[in-house]
Amino acid sequence: MINIRRLILAGLTLVFGAFNVSLAMFRLDRYNNTWLTVSIGFGYFLALLLCTVAFKNLRIPIWAASLVSACAVAIPVVSHLTLRHQNLETYDTWYVTAIGLLLGAVAVRGHIAFAITAGMFFCTEVLYFGGLDYLPKSGLSGAVILIVACIAISRGLESSSKEILDAQTKTANELKSLAEQQTLAQAYQIATKVALKLTLPSLKKISSGKAFSKADRETYSETEISLRDDIAGGRLINKKIKRAIAAARARGVDVAILDDGGIETIEQEQIDELLDLVASTLNGINTGRVTIRTQPEEKWLIRVTASRPRVVTPDLDLKLGER
Repeated sequence: MINIRRLILAGLTLVFGAFNVSLAMFRLDRYNNTWLTVSIGFGYFLALLLCTVAFKNLRIPIWAASLVSACAVAIPVVSHLTLRHQNLETYDTWYVTAIGLLLGAVAVRGHIAFAITAGMFFCTEVLYFGGLDYLPKSGLSGAVILIVACIAISRGLESSSKEILDAQTKTANELKSLAEQQTLAQAYQIATKVALKLTLPSLKKISSGKAFSKADRETYSETEISLRDDIAGGRLINKKIKRAIAAARARGVDVAILDDGGIETIEQEQIDELLDLVASTLNGINTGRVTIRTQPEEKWLIRVTASRPRVVTPDLDLKLGER
């Protein structure tokens, strides 16, 4: 939908274009073919409509710019070929300002190259048909200034559009970062509450100073490891992963899980699907070290590496999910 400001500017442009066309329509007696003259005036107005009102985006399609530029080059030729008299009068070059306006509109709508190329042909035609003597009365200098001014406006609009796009991108990134921080803060609060709930009974027993049996020490050690996984693992921890990690450690596998961020805005359902694959992979490993982690600004979401004891290069390097 065209906004009000653009509609007002388009209306003013069309009124000015119609005024220039009317200079020819009121002097039809100067032309051999009335219908042809009326036709080029009507064609000019349609081309001006195409440049001002048509298309939602600022930059019009190439085919539209090509068609309008072709009209701008053809109108002077047709107009002069239909004149009855060889001597030019002031209004016989009605099209000069009109085409300057038309090519200016082409420039503003994002096709400066078309405006410059058609403008060079247009200036050549005016000089050819009118000659140097008629140049001061032709209005060509004003038309050229109008085209140049519109080119400058187009450059300004292009620069402004780029700055607006950069500002929107920056704002979107800031909002994304803020959302990630809020998600992390919420996850931290939840993890803290869960951790306190799970460890508070054990902490009370430890603070009592009583002696602990071997079974108690093993239980507390498992609780500490589980708590460490919950905190470091972040969104990578669920019931299935916990069971898979516990089973792997029981088989002697050294398992490390670390959520370094980057998946805060990913749906939990998608993460759970990837974690199912991680759990299946972990269940098939019986020795060595396994690292499950996320890293911000990577194309993948979750990375699983596994290596045998005393081997530096991973035997398994699995990258799951894409951003």
